[in-house]
Amino acid sequence: RLGRAAGPKIVLLGKPASGKGTLAPMLSCAYRSARVGLGSLLRARLRAESDGQVRAALQSGKLLSDEDAMDIVQERLEREDAVEGGWLLDGFPRTAGQARLLLEGPLKPDAVVVLDRPDDLAVAFCLGRCEDSATGAVYHPRFAPPPDDVRHRLVWRTDDTEEVVKKRLAKHAQECNAVLATFEEAGVPVKVVDNARSELETFADCCSFVDEVEASMRGLKARRERKQKRRDKLAAPWRLMEATRRVETAAVEQRPEPKPASGGSATEEDVEALCYVDETAEQCAARNEELRGLRAVVRRCNTYDPARFAPVLVEGEQVGFVAAQLLNKLRGPGLSAAVEVGPNPLPHVVRRRDDELDEEVIEDDDVSALAATLAPHAHSVAERTRVVQALVDALVADSELLLARPDQGTEVAFVPRSKLRDELQDVRALGAPLNSPPLLRIERAAVVSFGVPSYGCHVNGFTRKNGDVYIWLAKRALSKPTYPGLLDQIAAGGLPAKTSLLENAKREAAEEASIPRDILDGNLRAAGCVSYRYAARRGLSTKTLAVFDLELPEDLVPINGDGEVDAFMLMKAEDAVESLRSRLYEWKPNSALVMLDFAMRWGYIPPDDPDYISVSHDLRSYSASSRSSVWSK
Repeated sequence: RLGRAAGPKIVLLGKPASGKGTLAPMLSCAYRSARVGLGSLLRARLRAESDGQVRAALQSGKLLSDEDAMDIVQERLEREDAVEGGWLLDGFPRTAGQARLLLEGPLKPDAVVVLDRPDDLAVAFCLGRCEDSATGAVYHPRFAPPPDDVRHRLVWRTDDTEEVVKKRLAKHAQECNAVLATFEEAGVPVKVVDNARSELETFADCCSFVDEVEASMRGLKARRERKQKRRDKLAAPWRLMEATRRVETAAVEQRPEPKPASGGSATEEDVEALCYVDETAEQCAARNEELRGLRAVVRRCNTYDPARFAPVLVEGEQVGFVAAQLLNKLRGPGLSAAVEVGPNPLPHVVRRRDDELDEEVIEDDDVSALAATLAPHAHSVAERTRVVQALVDALVADSELLLARPDQGTEVAFVPRSKLRDELQDVRALGAPLNSPPLLRIERAAVVSFGVPSYGCHVNGFTRKNGDVYIWLAKRALSKPTYPGLLDQIAAGGLPAKTSLLENAKREAAEEASIPRDILDGNLRAAGCVSYRYAARRGLSTKTLAVFDLELPEDLVPINGDGEVDAFMLMKAEDAVESLRSRLYEWKPNSALVMLDFAMRWGYIPPDDPDYISVSHDLRSYSASSRSSVWSK
């Protein structure tokens, strides 16, 4: 589950009952692309009551305008997983107007696949189909029998008569022809695939077509990238000179200010997943045999050598940490107006254990004896922000110069241009309240490079059955850029600017699990924080997660409408704890921490467990208030 290549942008069309519901998830998994359907997006919004305009339009019997439909779809396609990994539009666009809107800008699809099936087969399927009222999944007694555990939720389509279905098929044929003509005029490859046969045969034909399109695109893309790389190699030294020059005048130079941080997923490197893409669960378990027990849950999110990091100061307050290699870059010519490197004024004894001598040794030559002070001559938040932004620009130019070299060796590109988000995150003193004024604001892509803490929230969804507690877990979609296919809480996300932790948790639960607002208002409870710190390639990542518990009615099933979750599953709390002990590779690292915290608080780990005390401490030992005097593990 490590690494990925950008996926294609696919439109999957077809008449009612043509097999889109079966082929769409297969193609999405095959290409690691985000599966997006307008119907799923609308169902999620309606249940979460997050879009009053959409609800009013649908309840009045009106269809959404092409513009409104495109706005909803576009919002989903602009998320990180779809932008970086590609997407599959399931059954959209439905009109030529929507197709024209999709072709505008960067959302032009790479390929259009049309599933075809004789009308008599489509009529036979439509006449017997039913729908899961909780998830929207469609079943048929003969062609796609529903599982026993969902039968009580099924809603039968009593309005489907043969005459009605035939009229819908005729209308679809007319609209689909107009849509295909629009795509063909725009030069988008289109293929009609026969699906009156085994879905596996249809799937193979679809993949062959998409692979051919991708192969031709890769050739063109490779030529463009080679040309751009040659240009970057020539321009990189000049960009670095210009960026360094601007550091001197940054305090007084007026420039457009990026937007505040919007939350969402983090841009920095994450703790490595335990399984690789090409290995089975059994192979992964054997390779990670030693990584068992509850301490392993905490240990893999808290790995770094304190001697390699120096504190970062602003106005005498520590705001983060900087790695030794970056500290040396900050000492470079032309950067003194933005950063000063000098002795560390904070307590900084770093205790390290010598395994051979079995004793502590004190080293006074490590970088923790130094400190980097940002914007030392600036006098306001705005000035400090401009100065640090100029410094970040210089690091971006330095990264470009490094990446243009054929051999980078062990040098790190600390702020690659590809990571820039053009969003600013507030920077406060370590341990300062979230509602306190920031000392400055910094580009989100540089947060890890300067060791600035980031914040987020996770929501534990649970329910009770026959006196037992069951946990709702999300299996992350294979299209996710980080930790695809691993277990997660029902909702989680970064903290946007000017948003409270509680409101952020409610928003994430509504968007990711379609939880109705009245349940969130009545049942969501704050449950403390989990914190951790680990070394990433570009710096030190310090994170604090606000944890919330949400009790759900027994008959409420979380549904995901945006394609970021492949499935929600209900697991007995004791079984979830056992999976932490023996199958840690199945979990997203920080989600395993949050599940462990839930188990501790709810008494599923007894106090006489050998790991009880150490785990209780380590779940919060690396808080955002931890300063430079630390213990090296």
